[in-house]
Amino acid sequence: MGAIEGQVNFAERTKVFGEAQFSDIVFVILKRILTDFIIDKKNIENTFPLTMVS
Repeated sequence: MGAIEGQVNFAERTKVFGEAQFSDIVFVILKRILTDFIIDKKNIENTFPLTMVS
């Protein structure tokens, strides 16, 4: 992520400001796997419907 900005003074009370921002962040999830889901010391992974797990 980054930005480039600049300011130009034309007169004592006149200024122009510009900014360009860019980012190259990509998150790709190939496969989601639920390995453990523990509440109150009980593993409840197998109690979820299949649509919530995969």
